[in-house]
Amino acid sequence: MSLPNNRFFNCFTDPGARALKAVAKEVSYNDGVVLFEEGDVSDCVYLVLDGKVKLSKKSEGLQRVEIAMVEAGDYFGELGVFDESGRSTRAESCGTVRAATIPCKPFLEILHQEPSKTTFQLFGKVLDHLRTTNDRFATEVLKKGKLQVIGEMASTIIHDLKNPIATIQIAAGLIERKQQDPEIKRKCNIIVQQSQRMVSMVQELLDFARGKPTLNKEIIPLSSLFEQFQTLNQDLLTRSGVEFSIQPIPVEVDVDPNCLTRVLQNLMGNALDAMGEKNGRLAISAREVEEWVEICMQDNGPGIPERIRDNLFDPFVTAGKKNGVGLGLSIVKTIIEAHGGKIFFKTETGKGTSFFIWLPRHAKT
Repeated sequence: MSLPNNRFFNCFTDPGARALKAVAKEVSYNDGVVLFEEGDVSDCVYLVLDGKVKLSKKSEGLQRVEIAMVEAGDYFGELGVFDESGRSTRAESCGTVRAATIPCKPFLEILHQEPSKTTFQLFGKVLDHLRTTNDRFATEVLKKGKLQVIGEMASTIIHDLKNPIATIQIAAGLIERKQQDPEIKRKCNIIVQQSQRMVSMVQELLDFARGKPTLNKEIIPLSSLFEQFQTLNQDLLTRSGVEFSIQPIPVEVDVDPNCLTRVLQNLMGNALDAMGEKNGRLAISAREVEEWVEICMQDNGPGIPERIRDNLFDPFVTAGKKNGVGLGLSIVKTIIEAHGGKIFFKTETGKGTSFFIWLPRHAKT
């Protein structure tokens, strides 16, 4: 986008807009650059020409909260310039950003020469921005507060779970050692793994609430990850009546196998809930895509409701399931990103949904 097309100039007369463009200075930022911090001097107005800038605020006792994403064609930083106060947020580039800055002094001098209508229009825009950011900030603080409560509950649950879970595992181990029947031994092994999964799931919730995923990574064949998933879930898949297929490929990945198995189980659980009991089909496959290993889980369910597609991975977003609070996919995304990967989906109403997980391929040396 070119400088003259930025919406900031729409409020000004032609002479005022020309004068502002004359003093504007174009700047560029790489990804992750902090343009200013909360409390910094408000020395200029920023006009975004290309890319995005994230505005965030630190809330007491909580993690930093994103309150706005300023995209190409919009502007920010005008409020502090108006009232000569410090910056009320942090501004950080998201990806490569091209912007323009208008220094405080010439901006105010030009504004004073403009008709009162210009000032009223600018203040109207400021109020609109404030309403939007205040609403978003309140919503995000509420979410963070909920996560804080969930984290405290998870910590207590883990403490109380460990002793009975350890007893279950010891008992299952003793039964397995005394049995010769391979099916009973297999069931005992599943009891041990699934009981450990219970503790891991609560730990996962605690890690998510704290914003710090815990990974125990190792280099494993993808086929062993798929085999572990199928072993743990074969009985459930059989009872569900879905037509199930799984297709690994001969490639290695550097992952936490337990975390990735739980990611697949979460996606599978959502798919089974969505498909119901009629003619369900679930397929898990893999392929190599340049430096990535792609895992795809595809179902033939009703598709993801349009109203939640844009925010599907946000905390507490749910399609209205009877069970769950809408944290599963947020945790899934956090785990995948902690592995240096990414997750996305494709969905079509009445035809099904495919989730794609991209993990960095392990390069053999």
